[in-house]
Amino acid sequence: MKPSESHERKEKRTPLLISENQYDFTFVSQPYDLDVIRNYFNIEKKFNVGTGLKKGLQDESKQKTFLQDLLQEIREYSNSYEIDLDFHLAFGYGLIIYPKDTYYFNVLALGLASVDLFKMESFLDFQAKDFEKKSDFPNILEFVVFERIKRYNPIKDTGKRKKAIMKWVKKYRNSISGNEEPKFPQNDSPENSISDTRIKCDLSTKEIESYFMKLSNYLAENEMQFMNEKDVLHLLRSNFSGFNPKAEIKKLYVNPQFKGAHLRYFVYVFWNKFAKNSIPKKRFTRFLKENFSLFDDYEDESLHSNLSIYPTTFPKILKKNLHE
Repeated sequence: MKPSESHERKEKRTPLLISENQYDFTFVSQPYDLDVIRNYFNIEKKFNVGTGLKKGLQDESKQKTFLQDLLQEIREYSNSYEIDLDFHLAFGYGLIIYPKDTYYFNVLALGLASVDLFKMESFLDFQAKDFEKKSDFPNILEFVVFERIKRYNPIKDTGKRKKAIMKWVKKYRNSISGNEEPKFPQNDSPENSISDTRIKCDLSTKEIESYFMKLSNYLAENEMQFMNEKDVLHLLRSNFSGFNPKAEIKKLYVNPQFKGAHLRYFVYVFWNKFAKNSIPKKRFTRFLKENFSLFDDYEDESLHSNLSIYPTTFPKILKKNLHE
């Protein structure tokens, strides 16, 4: 119900909750706020312009899927905090994300993918103001957000964006200390949570993501992926500590040309190279069973004992990438 004309509205920079009345507030924002709604519309505009799009996104149906997936990600976040996303979308009011929010790292990557390159420096200057400890923000940019930009950018200018970001990082670090700050140790990263029960590896999220993103490589003969990037990211968010926002475990689709033995050995190599001294092998047997229907018919002990067996055949592109 609308209020009377004399009703005094309060200024609001936080999202409207489903339980709140929109007429109680006047929504205020700044041009360089980390606004997930504005960033979503900026990505949509890139598709409308249609120039410089990445390979695979020139098809209208794939553009639609890209935007639907992005909107679904935003909706999942909004639902978890009972935010009235439809109100923000309908009226274009900012849905501002702050550094303490679990979704901050992904939205920062989205912002860096969508902001005009000529405004990148001003955007980063504004974002840095939210950090009491001056060294935190450049560390987050370089060691947490940097590799996520490609996921959100539909244009073939990710390299230029990364170059602009690192130029700003260097300039900013020089302005506060003149020396480069050390990167976050994983256990001290602001992404981690005390109650997080997912797999904890002695690797950064960037290193884990780099390994598992090999599953999104294209098969040369038919231009199909083993898994799409969205599903790989869901796999990481639902299973590995440090990836946010946290997702629920679900069975994920794998290209039928990718056999269970291939995936089994791919996961074994990760465990053997990076987690052998800190995580029991059975934890990765469970990982396979929980995330892929390929292993529904396997007995736990059989899968565990066969984990390290090299497949009789192996896709060349994946075999090559295992040893990079």
